[in-house]
Amino acid sequence: MKLIIHRETRVEDIQKSFNSMYPFLRIRFYNLHHEPGDKSRPIPLSGRFPEILFHDNANLTLDIQFSRTIIDLENDCRAWGIEPQVSRKGGSVWVEILLTKEWTLEQQDKAGAALCGGITGMDYA
Repeated sequence: MKLIIHRETRVEDIQKSFNSMYPFLRIRFYNLHHEPGDKSRPIPLSGRFPEILFHDNANLTLDIQFSRTIIDLENDCRAWGIEPQVSRKGGSVWVEILLTKEWTLEQQDKAGAALCGGITGMDYA
C-alpha cells in the first residue's frame, strides 16, 4: 500500500490509513527543522504537513508495504524534512520502536499483536 500525501492531507488521515493496515502500530511525524534548544513536537493530528515539503506542487508517496522496515520509512521521511516515529502497542501503552527498526512493518505489527494478546479496537490517537 502506498499513501499519497498532498497539500490538503491531514496527519490524522495518514495515521488512520497506516493504522488500518497495522492496527498494533502508530505513526507520528515531527518537523526535522526547528529552532536550536526547542523541543521537537509532533505535527498535530489535525494539522497538515509543512508546505515546504511540496516542491513544484508534487505529491509525496509513503510506501507502507508489509516488506518495508522502519528504517525505510525513516529514510523516506527524512528526505522530505520530517521525522517519523513508529510505536508498537505493548499492553496498554505505546512503546517507541528503537531496537528492532530493521524488522518489517508486518513483523512489528505481529509483535504488537502478540504483546496485546490479539486485542483489537484500541484507541490509536
